[in-house]
Amino acid sequence: MRKMFLSGIVAFIVVAVSTAGCTSNVQTGTTQPKTVLVGALVPLTGTAASTGANVNSTIRVAVADVNEYFAATDANVRVQLVVKDTGTTPDGALAAMNALHAGGVTAVVGPYSSAELSAVAPYAQENGMVLINYGSTAPSLNVARENVFRIVPDDSHQGPALATVMQEEGVRLLIPFVRDDVYGNGLINATRTAFEQHGGVVIEETRFAANTTNFSGALAAVRPQLTLATAAYGLGSVGVLFIGFENNTVPMLTAAGSDSQWSGIRWYGVAATPINTILANGTAAESAARLNYTAVQQIDGQGERYDRLMQNASVQRTIQTPYGSFAYDAVWIMARAIAETNGGNSTALREAIPRVASSYTGITGNTTLNTVGDRAYANYDFWTIRSHNGTYVKVKTAQSRTDPVSGISIVQLSTTIAVVR
Repeated sequence: MRKMFLSGIVAFIVVAVSTAGCTSNVQTGTTQPKTVLVGALVPLTGTAASTGANVNSTIRVAVADVNEYFAATDANVRVQLVVKDTGTTPDGALAAMNALHAGGVTAVVGPYSSAELSAVAPYAQENGMVLINYGSTAPSLNVARENVFRIVPDDSHQGPALATVMQEEGVRLLIPFVRDDVYGNGLINATRTAFEQHGGVVIEETRFAANTTNFSGALAAVRPQLTLATAAYGLGSVGVLFIGFENNTVPMLTAAGSDSQWSGIRWYGVAATPINTILANGTAAESAARLNYTAVQQIDGQGERYDRLMQNASVQRTIQTPYGSFAYDAVWIMARAIAETNGGNSTALREAIPRVASSYTGITGNTTLNTVGDRAYANYDFWTIRSHNGTYVKVKTAQSRTDPVSGISIVQLSTTIAVVR
């Protein structure tokens, strides 16, 4: 009997620790746990609906995992998810935020885009709501914000990583097409600065509206510059950077891939378009392979919890994106902050979140935040779409990792290593 009793204790401890992934300071007790609402701003419709479907499935798994962990550790709280659709627009996000506030929600995960976050951040401050964002990366939002935290690295990291990989692959002149919003404008500025610092040339970007899906006119308008660039630099030294969401990227790749002049140079894409959404579209994938399309992406998840998440049936029915993993971690950090403050108010939450994030190791790795509440360490993979045995696949061709001690980013290709400070 004593041996069976001890075995039960050991088994309980192992389950609790492996579920948490880190140490805990949550308050425990024997009273009935209180239920705390956690809101989620998700693009269930609109231009990022496929990403929203993935996020919606992963955050529901996260809440179930959190509550299982809280029950195993006898925590005094449980969390209940309230999801609101933003429509992938700033106005939709603000309306969804208003609805959460009317329902008594203080803690919120989301929204997805930088434009949406710009719309809701003042509202959060004015109404005592705390946000952990899982998708916004615009450097212009890299300022002190009392009630808003970002679990994704901002584009002051992505821009230099992009510039380094492009130049290491021989690109000397860059032709940018840029989504004209806070995200696109911020990323092209960061990329241009880094690219030009190392002797590269960036021509004036061609901007397009967020809802643009027809790029034939834009390609035709820039064709004279392409002709001059390839004559001066050679095909191998000219590259295109396309900064857009999935609703822009898929039609652009389709249009450019059918044009022999545009398909003769290297194309690059950004993290806002999950590469799996391109692979899910046969026409776009074929065009991407023809364009030698390479996209930077936040690193995939890792560890046992990530593996379990990927095996969940509801998650498997969606197109996998890094944002689903970031949203999963955002729920965990918010929930642990709620537990540590016993369901505390916004003041207690915003003080607890950086502390929780620094001690939590999520499926996206080290989630430590910097002094303005953004993720401190940026890690990216670069994927190139290629044809393979009659289908199209993604092949990792480069990676960028931030050293947590020195803060220096190391970019590694198959044959070279470059340092970005």
